[in-house]
Parts: sequence; C-alpha cells; structure tokens
Amino acid sequence: MKAAVKHNISDFKEYLKSNDIYMEENIDENDGSVHFSVGLETEAGAKIQLIAAFDSENPTVDIYCFNVAQVPDSTNDILHVINELNTSYRFAKFTLNKKNAIDISTSLAFSEPNFNPALVFEHTRMLYKLANDEYKNLMKVIWA
Repeated sequence: MKAAVKHNISDFKEYLKSNDIYMEENIDENDGSVHFSVGLETEAGAKIQLIAAFDSENPTVDIYCFNVAQVPDSTNDILHVINELNTSYRFAKFTLNKKNAIDISTSLAFSEPNFNPALVFEHTRMLYKLANDEYKNLMKVIWA
C-alpha cells in the first residue's frame, strides 16, 4: 500500500473519531484495500449500507450506498426512473445491481497531498440524503 494512501486512511479514521462518527473498518486480505462501512435506516425507511472504499494503490475513494430499494422484477419503468435520476444528479450514479437492488455510487480522486476527509464524509452523507430523498419515489414505481 502506498504511503499516501495509508496517510489518507489514517486521516479519515481520525476525522471519524474526532467527530464521534462510527463506521466499521474492514481490510480486504486479497488486495489490501480498506473500506469503512455502516448500516443505517433512512427516515424514509430505506435500509442501506454506506461504504467509503480506499484503493490500496491510488489516492481515490469510491463511495457506495447499497440497497436503496429492492426491485422484485426488472422493469422498463424502474430503468427509466434510474436514467432520469442519473440525468438529474451530477455527482451520483444510480444502478440496478445483479440482485435487483438499486445502489448509488460516486468516486473522489485526490492528488497528493490534497486529501480531505471531511469531503469524503460529506459525499458519503450526500449519498445517504439521496437514498432518503428518492426512496419514496422509487417505491411508488416499484409498487405500481
């Protein structure tokens, strides 16, 4: 793992600790990448998993919000809504995964030494907000 990446992970852990934010740290034994995760239920009722994943070789952070909504059958209606959401939101990408669940993701790339742990957390929080804001609209289409 590159020194800059180790420093970024350390900075993010310190940011979480200093702000009393809990996210579980996990290390991938295969590639050494590190991710921080937390399971939450939004005010709107979505049971999501938020993840901030640090690549072991590059100063990038991929941020995910898994399981925003479960789609019983892949329909054109929900794919149309996902396309509309991807047009509406500039920084976030909505996808339908192999298990027919809707996920949201974004990526941040930092040049050394310009890592900003607050920005990583803010983007993680924004994915939570998107999941909360769009959950009811997604469920209307799914239940229709």
